[in-house]
Amino acid sequence: MSFAIIIDSVSDISRDYAKKHAIQIVPMSVTFYGEEFYEDESFDLKKFYSHFDEAGFLPKTSQPSPASFYEAYNNAIAEGKTEILVITVSSGLSGTFNSATIAARMIKEEKEGIEIEIVDSLNCSYGEVFLAETAVQMRDEEKPFGEVVSEVRSKITKLTNHVFLLSLKFLRAAGRVNIAKYWLARIFKKKPIIKMDEKGENVVVGSETTVEKGLFKMLEMTTKEFTVTPLKIALVHANSEDLAQILEKLILENYKDANIRTILTGVTVSANTGPNSIALICEFAEEQK
Repeated sequence: MSFAIIIDSVSDISRDYAKKHAIQIVPMSVTFYGEEFYEDESFDLKKFYSHFDEAGFLPKTSQPSPASFYEAYNNAIAEGKTEILVITVSSGLSGTFNSATIAARMIKEEKEGIEIEIVDSLNCSYGEVFLAETAVQMRDEEKPFGEVVSEVRSKITKLTNHVFLLSLKFLRAAGRVNIAKYWLARIFKKKPIIKMDEKGENVVVGSETTVEKGLFKMLEMTTKEFTVTPLKIALVHANSEDLAQILEKLILENYKDANIRTILTGVTVSANTGPNSIALICEFAEEQK
């Protein structure tokens, strides 16, 4: 019997892909103007982005509750699944992994013979999707559940995630960046580059004065000065198609056969980075440090 796959909405996974491959998406929530919304199929992302033009708009996101994962697990069990793979956003950024773990403990206390493996991606957005794609492929090949879990975990060290921002304003408001680095960036009018480190936390790793230099530097960092070639590339932008186009051009100039996906990110990433930001998320054949 095939296993179930569950992922959170931070992943920016395509709803069509998720439906095609029977992946459950557990939604994050976002609060703005005193009202809470869930990042599900009914959420109006276009309208959400329009609010960024309004002064003082600072949305706040919240992780899914254990009850949300508990419901997802029971949905899978109702479909006859006894093995469940869960892929979450980095525990260094969110308490989602903890919610999934609490819910799994509840299920195991109530039901026998249910195996739930929760993978902390130490990443976010399309880094999670790349892991899910590995699981889907191996599930289609009817690989044993334990082998799938092991392979998905091994892929984590092969992911990189760099983000270029025009400002640290939103990350600072969310308490996700050092205040000293925030003020240094403001004083010197530099555009920062953020990297997800081995702990799955955001760290400032560079900055540039212009968009072109910043995007080039981010690509240079990701590819270790163009010495390694990504297997998969995702450009995840926060309503910044212009940045995506510039970055795609830079990539194709150096990797002409690159398979590049461009994705509009959802509420969780954009609420923390603000608009006019872009992430370069890659999967490599070998471990990346």
